[in-house]
Amino acid sequence: GITSLLLLTGIISLTLAIMNALPIPALDGGRLFVTLLFRALKKPLTKDLEEKIHGTGFAFLLLLIVVITLADIGKFFG
Repeated sequence: GITSLLLLTGIISLTLAIMNALPIPALDGGRLFVTLLFRALKKPLTKDLEEKIHGTGFAFLLLLIVVITLADIGKFFG
């Protein structure tokens, strides 16, 4: 019923919020982590360096998605 649908929606929303807050570059938590890290080290964080850090993190996430997808396809047909 509607209660189960609302519970499922809440769980998905909470899971997405937790994943987004993780300190992984290219996610919001990663941006916060990098900013706080450079402030703690008292080093300047240029826009170019920030883009490289988050671009590398995003590429890693995409690569991870491809590897996991290929592993799942291999299990499905294997």
